[in-house]
Amino acid sequence: MFEAIPFSVLIRNYTVAAPPEVPKDSIIRQHAEMGAFKVRIGHEVFFTGLFAESAGKQRNLPIVRFGHIARMPEERITFKTRARGEIDLAVYLAECRSWGGHSGSPAYWYNEVKSSDLIRADGKEYTAVVGQYYMIGLLGLVTGHFAIPEKGRSDDAGIEIETRLNAGIAMITPADEIAALLMRDDLQEDRQDRIKQ
Repeated sequence: MFEAIPFSVLIRNYTVAAPPEVPKDSIIRQHAEMGAFKVRIGHEVFFTGLFAESAGKQRNLPIVRFGHIARMPEERITFKTRARGEIDLAVYLAECRSWGGHSGSPAYWYNEVKSSDLIRADGKEYTAVVGQYYMIGLLGLVTGHFAIPEKGRSDDAGIEIETRLNAGIAMITPADEIAALLMRDDLQEDRQDRIKQ
């Protein structure tokens, strides 16, 4: 079974839109439409993925990784791939204890939003939380994770060892890049042709 993700939940230009279920007259929607909710370093993210060491016997049982945005995609990162050699990508870097098996997973930004009222009692002012809401938006797709090359030497056997240590940093391709890919003219034409058939 496949679930469609509406374009309205894609985070575009670091700005989070109000989810479709938020009432049109709510203060949260008004603030979202003014661009008040922006993705920033330190904000929380989560994504699902497959833990290959224990994927499930009867069916795939995904796990969820949680973390924080460590760097914004303001500068492209160059890294090596087996299939395409060196490539440059604009990616968020997220401290998520990332591991192999998560590539292609949707990564979500989430943030708690509180609405409050100022209350005066006993000659003092208090801020009372009137309501809270969790904003969730599609940040992008997990592209991979960083492994740091490390060399070591076994003194007993005199053997040099080269390995790669997991840095726990996930690379997340921004939703902007995904939307641009999906909305290319040739892909839109192909979709229209398939609908006609």
